[in-house]
Amino acid sequence: MDDCRNDQYRFTLAPQDVNDSVHALRRWVRMRDLYRPEQFMPITEKQRRYLKKLAHHLNPVVIVGQHGLTENVLNETALTLETHELIKMRVNAGDRRERAGMIAEISEKTGAELVQTIGHVAVFFLSNPEKPKIRLPG
Repeated sequence: MDDCRNDQYRFTLAPQDVNDSVHALRRWVRMRDLYRPEQFMPITEKQRRYLKKLAHHLNPVVIVGQHGLTENVLNETALTLETHELIKMRVNAGDRRERAGMIAEISEKTGAELVQTIGHVAVFFLSNPEKPKIRLPG
């Protein structure tokens, strides 16, 4: 195992991950540390309607496939949320309970707010504190 230090972030990587996804892991750790769900007020119903309206025309950009919710999927989700703030995800799970569990885990690990679920599609929102693209109504 290698210890990596980047400013104030310290984490341990397995040898096979060192060459592949150091950058993605650093971003994911940074996102996880920056966006704690308990720090933010939950979005209001008015804001939720606004986000649903914005998400209506989006296509799913992250797809959870047959291998389930892996670290790579969480890394990609965190990176996509950092870039776009509002994303649609397709969660291909066998039954509703499994799908709901995956969606809850995504929301918990990324710190994103679940806006809506329809069937296999979930919409997540996470405001970027450095460069916000979406301005929520008061």
